[in-house]
Amino acid sequence: MKIFRLDVDSIHCEKCAYKIKESVSSLSGVKKVEIFSNKRVIVFADDDVDKDEVKDLIESLGYKVLE
Repeated sequence: MKIFRLDVDSIHCEKCAYKIKESVSSLSGVKKVEIFSNKRVIVFADDDVDKDEVKDLIESLGYKVLE
């Protein structure tokens, strides 16, 4: 299992967090998504899930992922 930590700059409210959580959770191989008030997103996923795929999905929703 892999654990990704991503900092997402533009999470402003619970609706933003919910949108990201639901979208990332729908990816095949993603087991759990946690979003914290400091705009940190933690993704627990199978080994074959690519971090860039998760990042690209979040950015496609209109949020900026910081490295």
